[in-house]
Amino acid sequence: MKPFQVYLLIAVVIIGFYAGLAYTLDQQVVAEHERGFNDEQARQVLTAVSNLEAHHENIAHTFTLVSQYAIGGYLEDMVSRPLFEQILNTISNDVNHERLVVSYYTEPGVYELGYVQPTPLGDAARALADDWAVEYWDTVEQIDTYITTPFVATPEAQLYGLVFPTYELFPRSFAGVLVVVLDYRPVIERYIAPLRSGTYGAAWVHNSDGVVIYDHEPSEIGRGLDDISAGYPDLQRLLRTTLEQEAGRGEYHYTLTVGGKVVRKLVAWNTAYLFGQRITVAMSAPDTEINASLGVFRLQSVALGGLLGLSLIASGAVFYMTRQRELKRVVAARTQELETMTHELQALTGQLDQRVRERTVELDHERAQLAAILDAMSDGLVYHENHRVKYVNAAFTRLLGYTAEEMIGQSADFQREMVDSEEDLQRARQRYEQHRASPDLVNIPWSYELKMKRKDGTCFDAALTSVPICNPQGERLGGAEVFRDISEQKALQDQKDSFITNASHELRRPLTNLKVRTYLLYQQPDQLETHLPLIERAGDEM
Repeated sequence: MKPFQVYLLIAVVIIGFYAGLAYTLDQQVVAEHERGFNDEQARQVLTAVSNLEAHHENIAHTFTLVSQYAIGGYLEDMVSRPLFEQILNTISNDVNHERLVVSYYTEPGVYELGYVQPTPLGDAARALADDWAVEYWDTVEQIDTYITTPFVATPEAQLYGLVFPTYELFPRSFAGVLVVVLDYRPVIERYIAPLRSGTYGAAWVHNSDGVVIYDHEPSEIGRGLDDISAGYPDLQRLLRTTLEQEAGRGEYHYTLTVGGKVVRKLVAWNTAYLFGQRITVAMSAPDTEINASLGVFRLQSVALGGLLGLSLIASGAVFYMTRQRELKRVVAARTQELETMTHELQALTGQLDQRVRERTVELDHERAQLAAILDAMSDGLVYHENHRVKYVNAAFTRLLGYTAEEMIGQSADFQREMVDSEEDLQRARQRYEQHRASPDLVNIPWSYELKMKRKDGTCFDAALTSVPICNPQGERLGGAEVFRDISEQKALQDQKDSFITNASHELRRPLTNLKVRTYLLYQQPDQLETHLPLIERAGDEM
């Protein structure tokens, strides 16, 4: 083969090798980026599910107390009707306007008293309460506990109910049902609606029958999953999987707009249980939006490939021209060839130096942006590598009172001095060793809570999340810890628990007095004047 043909073959091989390498690296970066994004989706969904279950349990607990004690007192004439109605109105008028109807029925379909929100939606909910009182009367009487009704979901409203059995106190006997109808829209707006990323990211909720309770597209609410996924086998397969599995992750192909481009969507879902009702919360986002931030990386690969191609073309042209001149002038052409190649090498070297300087400026800018983002975080962040602290953000210094200069270069075991008690430290170490002992969890972030001590000696409750940092080979290089002050959150929880405990205690004491005095009055009817003032005092105290 002629020398120029050999050169062309080598150039083609180099370009092909570069293209294959660039494609492989791009796929690896995309896969890792999508994996991290779906991990975040799964965490958000799990948090939403926990919030939904906790919210339901709080409401169920509140109305369980009403059905067991308030109604029992009303039936025994310990609580007057106006007072009982006032109790129902107070409990029903929540700040979120979630509680539409609270109705007490003495017989199937026979309404005794209650609260109805004065809105068209409240009137519609009252009709549902009447139906549910009839439909579930026998069920709650037999099982001796409350039940959760299926959701009634339309684009305008998403409703469900709780049906509680009620009992006379002396003797304890079934007396009727208490029906509570709830508007789930405020709950969804608080915990589900914010679960959305980008223009085409979405979150939705469906029940165990595959009926959509909530979707960012209101027209989808109330429809069945099979109906929505008709014509999209990938989507239909994934939606059926969400009905079969309580939690998981997946993907499907879908058209974002009619006649538009078909994209791949990543999905994460988890299941919440509202006593007898199972609902599934899911998030999805298209790969085009997830990987949009990788455009700079791809642009650099294309630019580098173009520079390589131009260099090969330029070198080939020089090589060809020089070869032609060599046939005419042996010595003179050889000298000219060397000079030309020297000038071009200098030009390429200058271009490479310029590119290095430009890239250095870009990297400095990216580092400055990253530092600004990290310093804007409200949670403290510390990064360590090779067992030494490399970076702390501004929130960390505000939270713990140490300056960045005091922390940089310190041992990664600095947390031992900041833990308030040895018991907390030992518990955290034990969880950490259990986490590392599992091969499936060694490189997965883990979280725990403990009491931290600031530089000035003051303490606070902290939530810590530890994230391992690994190289592409999976070898651990270091890690990052995120610190969050949850003192106010825990104080609010303790305050709520204390309130509920005190309220229960304050009601139980006069109620017990009423029961005792009523019993004595039955046994000693001649002592009526003695017991009645005490009964009246207990009522006033309640």
